[in-house]
Amino acid sequence: MRLYALLCCVASSAIAYPALAQTRGVPTPDTDQTQASGNVSDIVVTAKRLDSAREHIQPSLGASNYEITSDTIKALPGGENQQFNQILLQAPGIVQDGFG
Repeated sequence: MRLYALLCCVASSAIAYPALAQTRGVPTPDTDQTQASGNVSDIVVTAKRLDSAREHIQPSLGASNYEITSDTIKALPGGENQQFNQILLQAPGIVQDGFG
């Protein structure tokens, strides 16, 4: 029982002290770092390549694509005020389980 009381006292005293991150100021950036950050390396976007690869894989597996566009959402009852889960329930193969 004494050990439990000691642990409670130590834990409550640790909560009373501020975290170190709260007591330190925000460091100012060096001028060398700001000049170096101006030279951004080239970014390669591979999304289009992955999209085309996905289109070729799915039909061979028997899967199909289904898009929900903004026009589809506007045509639903309630339009843009629909909840996200209610929009997803409009897609084929999507069901709501007993937990949600």
